[in-house]
Amino acid sequence: MIGRARPVTTARLLICLLFALRGPSARSAAPTLEFFQPPGVAVGSTNTVRVTGKFDPWPPKVWTDATGVSFLAHTNQGEFEVVVKPDAPPGARLVRLFNQEGASEPRPFVIGAGPEILELEPNDHFAHAQRIEKLPVTVNGRLDKAGDVDSFSIELKGGQTLEASVDSIVLMSRLDAVLRVVTTNGLQLAWNHDFATLDPRVTWRATNAQTVVAQVFGFPYPATSDVKLTGGNGAFYRLHLGLAGPPETSMNGVDMTASPPPLVELPFATEDCIRTPGELHRVKLHVTEPGWIAAEVRAEAIGSPLDAWLRLDDGQGKQISRNDDYNGSRDPYLEWQAATNTDYTIVVGSLTHQAGDDQRFALSIHRVKPDFTAVATASSLTLRPGTTNELNVTLTRLRGFTNAVQLSVKQLPPGVLCDPATVTAKGADAKLLFVAQTNAAPYQGPFQITAHDADSGQDRLVPFLLTGGTVDNGVPGGYRVLLADRTDSLWATVLAVESPKSAANVAKPAK
Repeated sequence: MIGRARPVTTARLLICLLFALRGPSARSAAPTLEFFQPPGVAVGSTNTVRVTGKFDPWPPKVWTDATGVSFLAHTNQGEFEVVVKPDAPPGARLVRLFNQEGASEPRPFVIGAGPEILELEPNDHFAHAQRIEKLPVTVNGRLDKAGDVDSFSIELKGGQTLEASVDSIVLMSRLDAVLRVVTTNGLQLAWNHDFATLDPRVTWRATNAQTVVAQVFGFPYPATSDVKLTGGNGAFYRLHLGLAGPPETSMNGVDMTASPPPLVELPFATEDCIRTPGELHRVKLHVTEPGWIAAEVRAEAIGSPLDAWLRLDDGQGKQISRNDDYNGSRDPYLEWQAATNTDYTIVVGSLTHQAGDDQRFALSIHRVKPDFTAVATASSLTLRPGTTNELNVTLTRLRGFTNAVQLSVKQLPPGVLCDPATVTAKGADAKLLFVAQTNAAPYQGPFQITAHDADSGQDRLVPFLLTGGTVDNGVPGGYRVLLADRTDSLWATVLAVESPKSAANVAKPAK
């Protein structure tokens, strides 16, 4: 039976017209990627991994800089089967989601070298802790709701030292974690909130055989005025549990606490620790040839809680310069232009006067040359056929570097052109102009920017940094230290001809 025709009202006509104008591409957008759960998997394993973000339609495609790793989309939205080959290199990697409309920002995902397990609920109380069968192990977990506490029981023998640490903020989590060790009755034995980074680490030695409970909880990151324990999709973490080995010894046996300080030659490197409060470590350096010299202390960078300072004195013991934080890190760095046949003393101390075998640092002193750094200000760009777009590169000159630098683009999409840009001897920034020809086909893929030093002939890739700025979406805070903090694989999207214009991505018609 043929149904009776309905009268066409003005409202119905407008609705039909709206859907006709939208078209299929207007219903989709570039995906966003926020979090993975779990945030890491083991080498040689197959796991179901959930992603949080926006991805309509499902599934998006996946790009990663990890080799030997495959992301296979499930039919359930937000789920992938992640397959890691046994020979895949372990470490923190970067992942993007992409579709025909663009790509997400890259996010860290970890390929673990050792055993990995999932946190299992219910484990909210020390009396109902999840049992850890064997050490070492990494637990991939999440605080599911506000006020959540995850508990894990560990059996220790007398004399064993438990070493526990959390990776959360270094993986772009929204969790400022706290880690503590308690007895099976809830008596606190040790705790930590911030260690080398904002993520915690605890070591505790058992004097006799006993079972202890490691607990993870925490606060929102960035911090809010409402001081409450946090939870939710963004409150993920990786808890590393193991037994501490014997303390490391100095790399070269130099006693930096001796008086007078030992005389060393360039290049020089050693590792040591500040064992007593107020202890100073010194080395003396005699420079026979002029040039730039750098002294660097790595403490935070090697997982030490030491907040070190670094000082440069002249041959008479008078201070020339001093530093305790450099380039967003707690670790200090100094460089100076040394004169011929000049004596210097390099001094290392603790800003907080903390002391102990864990207050370790690595000191290196070496010659450096005039140089530069180049950083892309965005990780991706989008074009439509017949339009242009720009990508900025920031150049920082170091130690009087005055050479011209030429920027060029590799692996451009078909039908997209970009002329090289030259940063002159006095320049600091450059704009690369990308032109999509009218016949440019739809495209998604990585490209790279090369910085060429015109005088030395050396080339280097220009990265985008994930650190600094804001967490995302304009939230104050930012991530200062990340396990994967940069990518030199930038992303290009060429939209289909029928895709609607996006004012945020399309600058002006191509000439």
